[in-house]
Amino acid sequence: MSMASKFLNWLYKRSPHNAADPNPSATPYDQDANIPRNESRPIEMAIEQDVIIGLPLSFEDEDTIARGTNGELIRSHKKISILCGCGHIASQLHAENEAGKSPKRGIAGKCLYCEKEFQKMLKKGLISEIEHERQSLVCTDCAKLAISGILCCPRHYAAIGDENGNIVYLDPDEQAKQSRKDIQKQILMPFATLFIKQNQPKPPSSSDINEQKD
Repeated sequence: MSMASKFLNWLYKRSPHNAADPNPSATPYDQDANIPRNESRPIEMAIEQDVIIGLPLSFEDEDTIARGTNGELIRSHKKISILCGCGHIASQLHAENEAGKSPKRGIAGKCLYCEKEFQKMLKKGLISEIEHERQSLVCTDCAKLAISGILCCPRHYAAIGDENGNIVYLDPDEQAKQSRKDIQKQILMPFATLFIKQNQPKPPSSSDINEQKD
């Protein structure tokens, strides 16, 4: 097992989900799956890894050179990406937008509301720790920062226009508050309109106009 594999396995074992488990399960994917198994002897291995502290997930690029049983050189390359809960695949931590190159998504962070939803499934044993973390992640293309300061995915934010005509984003709690305000306006508007009409000055009648002329 490579050093990167050992580190990721250690990171997963130290997660809160497995803290009390003396025999935690292995990570859901095999870190050494791309290394040939025909009794080849590794000669060289280069590993680049971006670790997300606080998550049992990491990005990894691994190049391996091994010598086969017949003396041939075997080269392998492995790149680990993450399928985020928003449905997009991210291959790095930060987004890149270089001229002349296709934009690359990064990891914006975790949607708080997705995390709460999948936490319930995790407690029931319906998903693993890593699946809970993966489903909570949102890519840099999809994530929006609500006016509350909470990072949200497209499922949990709503875009509205503010008083200055700018687009702002509401998290589910703010959406509920806004909905209550809209309902209150719908209820109070007829009364406000009636009050305004009652207090408007009446236009002068024809008799009043004639009296003013006399």
